[in-house]
Amino acid sequence: MPNEDENDPRESRAEAAEATRADRLLGLDPDSLPLTENRARYLANLAGIDAKEIAGRSIAEVHDTLRWRLDPQLFVFRRICGQVVRRDPATGELQPVPNATVHVEDTDCSYLSYFPRVSSYAWLFPFGCRREEIATVTTDACGRFCVFLPFWDVDRILRWRRQWTCDWVFQRPRLRDLVEISPERIFGPPGPDPGPLTRLQPAALERLRDTGGDVIARRSESARGAGLRGERQAPLQEMLDEPLFRGFLPPPLPSGEDEKSLGEILGGRRRGLPERLDFRQLRGPFLRCRQELVPVWQLVLDVPDVTFRVTQDVDADGTEETIYSEGFFDVRWNTGSIPDVTLEASANAVATPFCGPEKVVPCGNVPSIEAAGYLDLEADYHDDAAGYGLRVNRPTTSGDDPPPPDPGSPGPLEANAPYAGNLNLHGCVRLAGATHYRIKSEHSPEPPAPFGAQTPLLGITWMAARQGPGAPIPFLPDADGWYPILDPAILVHPNWLLPWNTGARPNGLYRLVLEIGQLSGGAITSLEESAPRLFRVDNDSPAVVFEEVRWRPSSVSGPWSPLNSTRVLPTADPETCPVIERPAGQSIDLRVTWSAAATHLRNAALGQSGCSSAGGFVLLDGGPPAYRHWHTGPADNNVTQANHFRLPGTHPPGCYSLSLYAASRAFNPQDFDAASTQDWWVNQAFREAFASRAISVVNA
Repeated sequence: MPNEDENDPRESRAEAAEATRADRLLGLDPDSLPLTENRARYLANLAGIDAKEIAGRSIAEVHDTLRWRLDPQLFVFRRICGQVVRRDPATGELQPVPNATVHVEDTDCSYLSYFPRVSSYAWLFPFGCRREEIATVTTDACGRFCVFLPFWDVDRILRWRRQWTCDWVFQRPRLRDLVEISPERIFGPPGPDPGPLTRLQPAALERLRDTGGDVIARRSESARGAGLRGERQAPLQEMLDEPLFRGFLPPPLPSGEDEKSLGEILGGRRRGLPERLDFRQLRGPFLRCRQELVPVWQLVLDVPDVTFRVTQDVDADGTEETIYSEGFFDVRWNTGSIPDVTLEASANAVATPFCGPEKVVPCGNVPSIEAAGYLDLEADYHDDAAGYGLRVNRPTTSGDDPPPPDPGSPGPLEANAPYAGNLNLHGCVRLAGATHYRIKSEHSPEPPAPFGAQTPLLGITWMAARQGPGAPIPFLPDADGWYPILDPAILVHPNWLLPWNTGARPNGLYRLVLEIGQLSGGAITSLEESAPRLFRVDNDSPAVVFEEVRWRPSSVSGPWSPLNSTRVLPTADPETCPVIERPAGQSIDLRVTWSAAATHLRNAALGQSGCSSAGGFVLLDGGPPAYRHWHTGPADNNVTQANHFRLPGTHPPGCYSLSLYAASRAFNPQDFDAASTQDWWVNQAFREAFASRAISVVNA
């Protein structure tokens, strides 16, 4: 809710909650931690003293003792932050893991590296590992954590890696690593508006598709137009920074290359290896070194690293179980700021469906539903008569460019945006005599059709982050949908009512009522109900279709030829694998008729790309606005356009692509913090659709 009073107590309470969260995020004062033996040995070697003089003493004391014996820059601290997440088995989304303990370890291992020539990846077989725990920190409600390391500890790792000519192998690969290292090769040559991501090259997309899958490639492709659609590009960056391999990928070991044949494999280079090596213990895969030729097998001795192990009390028995133990090469040791790490926990980890702010909800003397995710359900933001959001994904009068982030003038066009996905509802239930609460629902599948019977929301269970130490707190309803009202002091989100997964329910208009009750004599008696809240729900993606694609030589003004009248490859479908046989050296034109439709259409766009450095098709209808459409009002939910392209005769033969994109104007206010900082004058593509058409052009 907007703060109209500068002294609104909600603001101070929110600041206090944020300060508490920051304390949990950073953990212990790093100066107070004792110096472990391995770290003392390294620091003493730098200073030329006996390690026994400093081992076990606090880092602050050691820094005071050695400050003028070593480079003062070594005594500053570097911060490493990250997030512990678990992948939802049903949706594939990454969910935060709260109330987990991150054990930070100083690790030294030796490795037998394996660079098979038949693979793009490399594997490491560890032996002789030494680990010392140097810090622990508890994850916050969003699974986040931060630790500080003295720079002399980081410098030890950087020094070692500078000696390794292919140091980028020793870091856990991300999706971003699949594309070329050079930004020009990822995004194409520099250019003006709308920004580099809109120039993501087809080759980079195909590399993402090969390893990340079609869904990731489509998400990346849709983000190319994010600048044009006025959306944040942060979700794309977060996706590209996700760990590349989610499961175990074994190396292609040739038959007979096991612990019994190491001598034969390594010959005289066996020195330093143990007598037997367990090939079942491995780390990887990592991206293969391409800068230089390296042996298939080689020894890499005494590799320093900072690793992570994560534990959590997953069964609330008071003992924490291990939920993450890989922990090798998670940190990307950049010389500048160190990027955040993402630790993907195992399936037994307890995650929560909510990672929002520690929301302060002003409560009166009646029960009420006050917010959905980050969005306060006030009249300026939410229409309680029709159930729509009023600011996200607004229409435009022009029908092409998206609305600006800030209306900048009085009386902007109001949005007509339904809700989609998971809605975490917040409200007020702690009233005199109340011990339990529940939410009841009525549904109209085709508004303004009448609502059906009112029924409680049943069977919704979840885990909530705990304030302070201990396991996350389970929320379990009884058979009638009643939840106990818990002590707010133990909850990070004390006003969180429940996660309402609209995607598991039919589309339409919902009327929700919050009811509070009192437990007495083994039965719950209803005390009071809130005013109803209405939500229009639409979880459908738009439909996009290439209605027709025709071509002709540019020098001809006669009829257009359909793609299926051209030569096609043997056994190929001419509609999906067409081949245009153009006169050599001559330009050709294309006419593309396409359509997009949705119950709540936000926008649609036609795109193209080429396979050569010369680029793709040339736009004949003017600039990009002519090849896209943005809805102009609630009834604008279907668009059909015919657009024209030219392929100059100077462009080489090859594969050229057409792509269709459309988005619903449905939005999800959950985990959408950037929207609240812009007072919700934003665009968000939550339900999208894609279609593509590849066209092969050959010279006659």
